[in-house]
Amino acid sequence: MPVPCHYHEAGERCPHGLSCKFYHNPRRGAALIRCQFYDRGHCTRGQACQFLHSDKKSPCHFFARGKCNNGSSCRFAHDADPSKRVCHFYQKGECNKGEGCPYLHQIREVGESNQNSYDEVIDSPKKAAIFLERLSRHKGDKFCLSALFDQKEPLRNFICLLGVCEMGMLFDLLARCGNADDEEKYEALLPVLNYLLIVHSHKYIRVISRETDLITCAKVLVDFARVNQAMAQYVPLKELRGRMKTLGIENEILEGLLMRLNTYKTKRPKSAVASAAILRKMDENFIMK
Repeated sequence: MPVPCHYHEAGERCPHGLSCKFYHNPRRGAALIRCQFYDRGHCTRGQACQFLHSDKKSPCHFFARGKCNNGSSCRFAHDADPSKRVCHFYQKGECNKGEGCPYLHQIREVGESNQNSYDEVIDSPKKAAIFLERLSRHKGDKFCLSALFDQKEPLRNFICLLGVCEMGMLFDLLARCGNADDEEKYEALLPVLNYLLIVHSHKYIRVISRETDLITCAKVLVDFARVNQAMAQYVPLKELRGRMKTLGIENEILEGLLMRLNTYKTKRPKSAVASAAILRKMDENFIMK
């Protein structure tokens, strides 16, 4: 038996081509590489061709995104069933292949499919941080709202253990959720995170260095105070004003948000103190556990 070419057997293109003194098995090695002439319908080597002859085509990346201009002449497969091409990593906001991904990058509407829910278990501060980091890369505001809503109780358990970076991600996500055109779900999410997030927002506010981040933080805290005015007394208004002064920010939007916060703090309902005291006691018991 002739000595096989190690380039060809390894699936690599042999630099010697047809003049190679070693054996090129036509159905091994480089036959894993598709024959471009066969795909175009005019390979003259037939069974002796060193490259793959197959009628099974690789998926067309452009067709998967609705951008293929080659139509029926395209040498890649045009799969007619889009449900088989959806990238589930992209649905979770964690596909790192970008335009090179062979599957469809598509944001599905909430309720269209169960795939739009985030079903990973959050049972540690590390997993909570990973959850927030992945979700912050997702471009769909409705998806983010749905994911936070589904994970609101587990996430609440670890708010007090989040770092300032994760707190920043959470405030950014909540601000996006407020724009997701689902006010009912958004306002049902806020009370679950309310007290713990407000109390532990101090450490995040102290390190804010950008005007946009301070506005985002203030906006979310206004929503918290609006939905549950019993918690408004705990909003760190003094820290927000102090950070605004430290950064030398003069912004009418931010001033308006702080005025609203002050209104909620000074006009809280009579039951606010009692309600807040009960929740604070619950929080202390949780932390002690």
